[in-house]
Parts: sequence; C-alpha cells; structure tokens
Amino acid sequence: MYITLKEWDNARLQLEPIVGSNLKGTTYQLNASYAAIFSTASEMSKEIIFAVRYKAGANGEGNSFSYEYTNNGDARNVRASAAYKAMFEASDVRKAATYDATSSLAAKFLDPSAPQRDAGNDFPVIRFADALLLYAEALNELSTTPSTAVLAPLNEVRKRAQAAEYTTITLSTKETVRNAIYKERQLEFGFENQRWYDLLRMDRTQATTILNAYLTATGNPGITVPDYRFVFPIPQTEIDLSSGKLVQNKNYN
Repeated sequence: MYITLKEWDNARLQLEPIVGSNLKGTTYQLNASYAAIFSTASEMSKEIIFAVRYKAGANGEGNSFSYEYTNNGDARNVRASAAYKAMFEASDVRKAATYDATSSLAAKFLDPSAPQRDAGNDFPVIRFADALLLYAEALNELSTTPSTAVLAPLNEVRKRAQAAEYTTITLSTKETVRNAIYKERQLEFGFENQRWYDLLRMDRTQATTILNAYLTATGNPGITVPDYRFVFPIPQTEIDLSSGKLVQNKNYN
C-alpha cells in the first residue's frame, strides 16, 4: 500500500525487517534456483511470502490456469511477445523458466501430470524477490543520486538470474535506476500478474504510451487508454450509502 501511495519512507520501514541487514533475509530469502519457485516439488519455499495454494485432483481444490496457459487450454494470446523475449540477456536463467522457446507460451505453473483444470501448482502473490525490488524502488526514490546501497537489492535479484550487475556508472541517475527496476520487475515476474500495478506507479504519460503501444502491437490501433481509466469507478451502491459524501470519479458519470 505504501509503495502504491508513494510513501517511500513508510515502505522502507516495512521492507527492512523482511530483507534483513544483508539482503539475505532470515524468515524469507531467494531460492538458489529460479525455476524451482514454480515447481510443485518445492512449493512454499523460503522465497514465498504469500501464495494462493492449490491441490491437484482434490475435488475442486486445484487450479485451472496450469492447463489454460497451454495451447490445449486455448491460451488466447497469453504469450511472450518478441519485444519481451528480446529484453532478456543471453545468460539470464529466467528466460527458459518464463516462456517456451518454440510456442512463446508461459512455462511457469505447468503441471502436465495433473487433471485438466485441476492442477496443484501454487500461485505466488508475494515473494522475496518482490520485497527486494520494492526495497530498491523505495531507496531510489528517497535518494538524490544512485549509490551502491540503492543498487544492492536490485543486483541481488540479478545475481540469482545470472544477469550482469548494475553499477553507479551504468545507472548514473535516479530516473535510469527507476526504469531499470521497472524492467527488472518485467523480467522477474513474467506471467505473475504484477505488471498492471507497476504501470500504475509509473509516470502517467509513460504508462499510457506503453499501454497504447501494446494495443497497437496486438491489432487494436483504434483503441487508446484515456487517463481516467487508471482508476475504477466507485460503485453506485457505495455512493448512495454515503448520502452524497462520495462523488463519482471523473468521466464515469
């Protein structure tokens, strides 16, 4: 919540006990293997802070997305785009674990042995890598210029991915660090439903440009995202219950 509200110091105070003084954590820490995060053999590892839990073949306690992400499940364009695939460095181990090189379909959360629409893969909602990158984001926004301490949590994630680490020479301004963190979140959390919340925190013009470019690239050039769509309308029932104290968000009247 503090990150979304851009209350950076409050966010820092919440994150510091989680990431620990050396960014290794105690209760939580990075898995040695990125791919293992999504394996049914290593669920609820120390990387996972919170996950939606599923159990295969247990009277509806399984998930459906493990099947729906495949061609058999009609993946509906839920694929890695050419632009997304080009973002990964050749050495980055997340590339093979995120999407299938042949089909571009998601490679996370797959459980071929499970019944259709009743798989056992958990869905991670918050994991230690997220805490590290949010911590880096908070530190960057609280700093005037990049420093080794600001880049350290970002580089901790990149080291696990076997990607090149950043320095204050390669990232010399606050804006370049901010954009590097956003990019890292794309690479780290592909197909994990994090992107929209990152777009909400971006500069609004930057986020709108990204969304409109996506719509054009996916065959919807006539559709653009107006500014007011970045927030939902307030339900009319809530407005009625407030006796006029709540006013509908702009352009939803």
